Amino acid sequence: MNDQKRFIGIDMSKRSFEVAIVNNADPRILRKKYKSTKENRQELISSLRKDDIVALETGNSSFILAKLIQKQVGCRVHVLNAGKLNIIFKSLVA
Repeated sequence: MNDQKRFIGIDMSKRSFEVAIVNNADPRILRKKYKSTKENRQELISSLRKDDIVALETGNSSFILAKLIQKQVGCRVHVLNAGKLNIIFKSLVA
């Protein structure tokens, strides 16, 4: 069993999406940018593990990707309201 916990953040836009991966065993943040194609979404999904925790910013295709990830990988997926992220950040910093 893999003891490394990964947290994946996905920033969605119409033509592309950027993925940032934080691993509790490695201080580096890995980043990769993809064009929004079916093949690239599948490449991302194939790289995910069941114990990953994924967060996506709300957007047109966010819920579609979230459902695909949940169905194909089975990991926890959170879709976050971008309008509330600053409030959440400030509450953690205070």
